[in-house]
Amino acid sequence: MTLGNTQVPYRGVVYDIYECILTPGTRDLTITSLEKVCAGVNLNGNHATLRGIYGKGNGTGTALLYFILHYCRTRGCTSLSGVISPVDDAERLREWYKKHGFQVVLSESDMVYDISINL
Repeated sequence: MTLGNTQVPYRGVVYDIYECILTPGTRDLTITSLEKVCAGVNLNGNHATLRGIYGKGNGTGTALLYFILHYCRTRGCTSLSGVISPVDDAERLREWYKKHGFQVVLSESDMVYDISINL
């Protein structure tokens, strides 16, 4: 189901969201912004898994992150986790997620960063 165009306010700026898609039969959400930043999250019970926030857009990624956090909280999720892979801009993303309250832990067996936050 497509939720259609919407807007996400963040720090006094309103970001246009091109498309929000709910996967039929689930509570999973995929978001695409007009600035070509996209994000996705899968919900399973009271836990959510961030599929990632891709692209750079002058605050759009942060706005999408807060939209996802709100979406998860309003659907009863108590935690959100994900992974920063080595192919991502890992150092920049590690600091970005920390800045937004995530715990970031290096998983030495996989050489990825596990990220998590309690909602």
